[in-house]
Amino acid sequence: QARRDRGDLTALAALERRLAGIYELQGAWAHALAARTAAADAFTAQGMDFESATERLVAASHLQSAARLSAALELIASAASAVERTGSTELRARALSLEGQIRTKLGDTECGVALAREGLALALAENLTEPAGEAYSRLASALEHSSGYPEAIDAYSAATDFCHQQGLTGMAEVCFACLAPAMVKTGEWDRAVEVCRAILDAGDPPAAAQAVAAAELGVVYVLRGDTKRSRRLLSNGVGFGRRNELFGLEIEAAHGLVRADAQEGHIDDAVFRARDLVDRIAMREERHYSVTALRWISTFFAQ
Repeated sequence: QARRDRGDLTALAALERRLAGIYELQGAWAHALAARTAAADAFTAQGMDFESATERLVAASHLQSAARLSAALELIASAASAVERTGSTELRARALSLEGQIRTKLGDTECGVALAREGLALALAENLTEPAGEAYSRLASALEHSSGYPEAIDAYSAATDFCHQQGLTGMAEVCFACLAPAMVKTGEWDRAVEVCRAILDAGDPPAAAQAVAAAELGVVYVLRGDTKRSRRLLSNGVGFGRRNELFGLEIEAAHGLVRADAQEGHIDDAVFRARDLVDRIAMREERHYSVTALRWISTFFAQ
């Protein structure tokens, strides 16, 4: 407040950005997003377009993961003029690939995939290593959410190879872990298990990669009727997904737990979990992993 009263907006913006990082570590996402927005507004007031656009894109990226897609798209739109004023190829590539991923998740698959491809092509043309790795991942996600599973698997594999070649180890492991959900959907369960075990047996994989691998391994166990080995993996996936607002991961893991309850004859528990899952899905704009869950739940309720 003292900095605001003195009109020291640059220092205020930097402080808000640091606060956002602290809130993110605490899992206080509402506070983190508010701080990012405040930082972006203060940067804008100082004419610091690069910093302002960066904050808005970071916030939009999180909203995308949290399946608050319309809000994420609004943030990208609000950053567009600042991105253009900077003339930054890096920001433009990031914005294009993120917008493409979001539009695909909202159902505009043709436009979304095209934007994601444009963002990747721009990053590669300018030899922008980290934006290119990020754009590879977003394109793969867009392809997966448009049900282009073979193309998505190829894209995730390409993203993994690119990130390894460029020394982006953490990003490479996240991309590699994301192969598993696509492989599960195409019935390549043995390959999915291999991917998951490779991640879990690695020395120190990123927490997100570990959580995705554990949850998808649990899903495969449930699909194969091995519920005993699945529960801890799936419960951890639900917890991690909720704490970090990775909604797709939460849905996958929660769906697996409902099916495990039903397979073991714990019908009341399954009904409770299923109703909670339906309520959670209704609160967000996730329309990919949710479809499989809702289809199974509909059959389960009918029975």
